[in-house]
Amino acid sequence: MFAKLLNRYVWNPYALDDEALEDTWIDSKADLLVTCPNKSEQTYSSLYKRCNELLLAIVSRHKHLLLDAEANSPLYHFVHSGTLRMITTGNLGGIPMSILPGLILLSFSGGSTATTAGHVLANPRFVIDATDYLIDEKKHPIGLFLKGLVLKYGIQLSLPPNIDAAGRFLTAAKANGIGSAAIELEYLYLHKKRLCNATSIHVDFNGYQQWVEQACLP
Repeated sequence: MFAKLLNRYVWNPYALDDEALEDTWIDSKADLLVTCPNKSEQTYSSLYKRCNELLLAIVSRHKHLLLDAEANSPLYHFVHSGTLRMITTGNLGGIPMSILPGLILLSFSGGSTATTAGHVLANPRFVIDATDYLIDEKKHPIGLFLKGLVLKYGIQLSLPPNIDAAGRFLTAAKANGIGSAAIELEYLYLHKKRLCNATSIHVDFNGYQQWVEQACLP
């Protein structure tokens, strides 16, 4: 129990092994989903910050996608004033395939990279449009992996995941040669046991959660 408390509140997420990282994420995410910022502002703020830190550590397991993107075209070309430029479904074709997965990963978690020159805010709408574009238009299995990743952790920190759908997408990605999917499948049973039926008290003002709930393989 003491170790769990240290993992939850003290240790740097990047210092946790994968099992501890997943376990700590589940506990923190579950609490965040049911914590009202109006009633417990300080608790909510602390939980939100911790979940953000944990997600950045989780995403760093797949930083090769960001490194590939930076090697092919510096990501600062697609970043403006701290947030990804608004790129609609209609012009996604103008983004080279060599960098699109990295941009999706960055826009999912936010954070910073070697070439972004500052913190980048998450952009859920870009994640949704670009991930479905990779799957539906480009038929690229990396899209299956990225959608599975997003479904596993939730399109936003305060919104619930879709664990069953995440498992299907990650399994399909692995079957199509995306080795990174194995990392996300390894402890998926913990998420299924503790977050499969999770609900959130937070309002989805932008309609992102519908995409999560209705996710199905093409």
